[in-house]
Amino acid sequence: AIASLKAESLTRETMSTSLSTPQSSGTGGVGGSAATSSSWVTGELDERVVAKAALDAAEDGLESLCAVHAGTFVAVEKRGHATEQALTQLQSTIDVVKKKVAIAQQNLWHAQSEESKDQKGDEQQAHELMEDELQDRSTSLAVLSEKHRVRRRTLLQHSALLELLELPSLMDACVRSNLYEEALSIASLANSLERRPNENKVVTHVVAQIRGRQHDLRRHLLHRLEGSVTMPDCLEVVTALRRLNSIDLETTQSDPESLYQSMEVKLQIDFLEARNVWLDSSNANRSSGSSKYGGATSTASGSSEDLLDTIERYRTRVFEIATQFNAIFRANPGTKTGAALGSSKAVTASADLLSLWTCRRIHAFLQVLQHGISNAAAKADSSSAASHLAAGSTTTSSSGAAVSSQQFGAATLRDLLEAALFFSSSMGRLGADFTAHA
Repeated sequence: AIASLKAESLTRETMSTSLSTPQSSGTGGVGGSAATSSSWVTGELDERVVAKAALDAAEDGLESLCAVHAGTFVAVEKRGHATEQALTQLQSTIDVVKKKVAIAQQNLWHAQSEESKDQKGDEQQAHELMEDELQDRSTSLAVLSEKHRVRRRTLLQHSALLELLELPSLMDACVRSNLYEEALSIASLANSLERRPNENKVVTHVVAQIRGRQHDLRRHLLHRLEGSVTMPDCLEVVTALRRLNSIDLETTQSDPESLYQSMEVKLQIDFLEARNVWLDSSNANRSSGSSKYGGATSTASGSSEDLLDTIERYRTRVFEIATQFNAIFRANPGTKTGAALGSSKAVTASADLLSLWTCRRIHAFLQVLQHGISNAAAKADSSSAASHLAAGSTTTSSSGAAVSSQQFGAATLRDLLEAALFFSSSMGRLGADFTAHA
């Protein structure tokens, strides 16, 4: 701005000088032109004064600004000087580092040349190692791609995998709800999964859990036979057990016919043992409730009634168990092959097993009957002795002794014998008449 003002003032001085020269040379001219030129010069002089004043003011302002910002100028100068020194030091450091890098590169080159000289004999081995590494990398990439493919396929079959993992819990729920057909279907599905050629840890674990539920199903079915069940219920339970045996038979590689016969014999034994539990539990409940009778006369009558109830219960339940076994496991005697086992030898084995079980139960019944008669006679004697001590005179005691001796007399024995003979005749229809033993 100051330079422009100075240039403008110089221009105006030049113009004024050029204008004053003709004025001095033309003094003898016309009076009107002289007046005009004098007024013009006066205006020029005024402008020059104004411009000079403005130039002086600008110079004063510049000096004041320089005085105000003198510290800033000094700081900028110092920082510029410091920056120059830092750049100079950096350049010198770079030069030193360049020299060190050059020395290090030279040393590295010498070391590499020495190593290359030492490893000339191992170049082929290094090449083979490199090829093996490349092959391993390619193999790892192939493995990773295969894993990714398997995981993607697993994600697509997520719902099917959930259904597969829920099979053991579903079978457990079916067993607890007495849905035997559904539980056996799940067990059969486990055999189908196990026969597949591709082994999988998840499938193997699920099959193992289903095998454990099969044992629970077998125990549940046998426990149901330990209670009071009708003939249709027995057929349902035994049919489920046979299907369970056939499912187990599918997983074996040995002789299927002999294994099936052994499984059938085991099923018959389990059936009779479970029904024995039902028979023995009823006898135990009856014997525990026989102590409710009290008094002299009621003791003997209660014992005789207990024995009659025991005989009747044994008769009905043993006959029911034998009938159920005969209907389920034994064949028609007029045929050569059995409908249950499929061969005459198997029918003979089941008949022998039923005969053995019947003989054992009849022997146990006779022991119970003998023990009951002995206990009833002892109770009758004790009741007669108690009535004799309670009597106050000889006449009363003699009459009480006569009555007590008759409490467990011929009538009670006759009733017991008739009940036992009726039991024997009922069992005679199954080929187990024990009249002589009774």
